[in-house]
Amino acid sequence: MNIYLFMNWKMNNTSSQAFSLLEKYTGLLESTSTGLVFSVFPPFPYLFPMFDTASQGFVRGKIKFGAQDVFHEPFGAYTGEVSPPMLAGVCEYALVGHSERRPNNNESN
Repeated sequence: MNIYLFMNWKMNNTSSQAFSLLEKYTGLLESTSTGLVFSVFPPFPYLFPMFDTASQGFVRGKIKFGAQDVFHEPFGAYTGEVSPPMLAGVCEYALVGHSERRPNNNESN
């Protein structure tokens, strides 16, 4: 049985702080069992560089990445949105309809 540990970083951390956290998590993962599914959901600006960093060395595949949001259209004139095809190959998970986004962005169920 797997244990899932997902960490949503929200809109926190500078780039250097975020990479420092990733390095700490990488160190912790050296001693974890194979039943742990560990995923981080960093802010979009850090997502792709972090994926590239985590794809190297022993940690490859141990850290999964998720998106903090995803738009329902695959492409188009939707300024500021991120589509599923844009995240493919990097993210295995996405948060959709997060309770914090609903009131802030006038989203509903």
